[in-house]
Order: sequence, then C-alpha cells, then structure tokens
Amino acid sequence: MNKEKDEIKIRRCSRKEVPQIIRLVQEVWQQVPDKSWFAVDEEGYLDAVCHDEHTLLWGAFNGERLAAVLIVVLPVADRYLDAWLPDPNLPVAYMDIVAVSPDFRGHRLQQRLMLGAEPELRERGIAYLQCTVHPDNIYSRNNIWAIGYEELAEVPLYGGNPRVVLGKRL
Repeated sequence: MNKEKDEIKIRRCSRKEVPQIIRLVQEVWQQVPDKSWFAVDEEGYLDAVCHDEHTLLWGAFNGERLAAVLIVVLPVADRYLDAWLPDPNLPVAYMDIVAVSPDFRGHRLQQRLMLGAEPELRERGIAYLQCTVHPDNIYSRNNIWAIGYEELAEVPLYGGNPRVVLGKRL
C-alpha cells in the first residue's frame, strides 16, 4: 500500500480554511485544459458558496496540506436538479465541487471524500445525493459510478455546457 495514501485523512473543514479551499479549486481549474469540464469560473461563486451556511466542506489532508476538497450544497431555494429526483420531496444534497490536486491524483480521493461525507449527510436527514459531470470527464464519471451513483439525464447546465446528472439514494 502507498504510504502517502495512508497518510491522507478525510475530515470536515472549517470556514477558516476557505482561502485554502478556494486556492486549491482555482489551481485545479487553471490546469483543466477544457474549462467546460469544471464549472467554477462564475465571478464570486466559490467565495459565496464556501461561506454559505447551507454549504458543508470536506478536505483530504496529507499532514497540513490540502490534497483534495469536496463542496456540498444543501439547496434551499435553488433546487435546479429536482427534475431528476425520484421524488421531488426528498431531502437532497448536491455534491457540488470536487477538486483534487494533481500531486494526489490516483488515490481515489474523489470517492473517499464523497463516501466520507455520507454519514453526516444521512444524520442530517438527507435522503438523496446528486452531482453533475461533463460527459467526457470519464475519470470523474467512473469514480462516481464506482460509489453507487446512477445516471439520470444528460442535459445542458451552467451556461449551456453538457452535463450528466447522477444520483444516489442514501
């Protein structure tokens, strides 16, 4: 087993860590060749979502270094993925953004973060998880399938970019 992988710990992040989270997401976004794969370029979105009281943050840490982040939104008013819920009354969480530092790819951190968030989300009464991924982003798509999500639709979102909507019952 890889020693570096063993040293990575998944935990909830505090609002004090938001600057570090934003830096990582922006660093990853800068390195994505096709920006339509990763919809975080709307002015002020990251700062707003990370400080919102309905957002939960998880990080994968190698010592003090943030290796990956998961941003989970508990939608209140803007439930834009409801059309693909099996029941529109289900309490839902959006697995909004996952960003993995290039130095830590290959350690299944996307899966570990998403699975690591599930117990707390279940405790909060969340019954269903949703996320979106660009159809060509086979890396994320495979990670998401591997942890039990099913494809619900392929639709244009985030300024008309193609997205696969995926969901999972908790």
